[in-house]
Amino acid sequence: MKIINVTGIGNSGKGAVVDLLRSFSNTWTPANSFEFDFFRINGGMIDFLEIISKDNSPIKTDMAFKRLKSNCIKMGINPKIIDLRGHFISTGHRYDRLFSGNFTKITNQFLDDLVESKIKAYWPFDRLEKSYISNFFIKFFSKIGFFSLDHSFIHQLNKDELDKKFDKYLQDLFSCLGDRKYSVYVMNNFFDPYHINDFVKWFRGVKSIVVVRDPRDIYVSGLSGAQINKKNQKLLPQENDGIEKSFLGTNNLDFFINRYKKNMESIDRGLPNSQLIIRFEDLIYDHKNTKKRILDFLEMDLGHENSQESKFNPELSMKNTFIWKKYDGVDEIDRIKLDLKDYIFDK
Repeated sequence: MKIINVTGIGNSGKGAVVDLLRSFSNTWTPANSFEFDFFRINGGMIDFLEIISKDNSPIKTDMAFKRLKSNCIKMGINPKIIDLRGHFISTGHRYDRLFSGNFTKITNQFLDDLVESKIKAYWPFDRLEKSYISNFFIKFFSKIGFFSLDHSFIHQLNKDELDKKFDKYLQDLFSCLGDRKYSVYVMNNFFDPYHINDFVKWFRGVKSIVVVRDPRDIYVSGLSGAQINKKNQKLLPQENDGIEKSFLGTNNLDFFINRYKKNMESIDRGLPNSQLIIRFEDLIYDHKNTKKRILDFLEMDLGHENSQESKFNPELSMKNTFIWKKYDGVDEIDRIKLDLKDYIFDK
């Protein structure tokens, strides 16, 4: 089983690469709206693996274990309409829905199998993960004699053959995707492009494709809030509801420029055999050569190509380039061109 990570720096057009790979028979590809954040988040799977493989501190390993358990439930459950508790807990990722109802089950099984032993005892470090209200009541009831409320399970983990156990976990988890077993799985934002070493050692043969895009087009297509007047509305892609892209910071030009520049400078270029950087515009205007670069880089048996299955059409995607020319904020575009001159695209 091979994994291809397709990522970017926000609104950069990574869906075009996913659509390109969708046409190959051996690849499983997600909906462009789906991003598998569980591995890359703070307190996610990679953080957990790094901590327990390198650190023997019972505080850190136990906290990492419990945090990942909690995130697994929050991100994994797919509550029914009448499940009020589930709706309170869920972050809305609902990974169980994608993995045939098995994400939380398989992930918890993997974690539970790492537990060598556990005891219940006074363990104040768990308070760091609790809300202010919970902490208040725990301290209050402990003062009047209910000491058991300040006790929790402390886990000792066995990290022997961790890489093999994790590999089996991945095999079990990804086997729940699709109606058959694929040899290659494509993931949106499985991990960020900044510290690829942390991922290469856990995912054998993983390949990462980073899509970058002219910051002027990212800015315009990511407009949010009061910026979206009647004219600008026509420039926005369907997936921009005026809220979801607000993380780009288009309402604050200084923030947007600083964010884009720092992200571009932080892209890991140290492992060219594991991570490829391509321009969204090159995939459109130099499609043949860019496609060849991608396939040569992957070095995977993707199966036969069925052009009818592909949802990527360079001619149609041209409408998503140079949209900044239609934007009425000329001063903002000039400022982006000046401050981010190393990243703009011109034919």
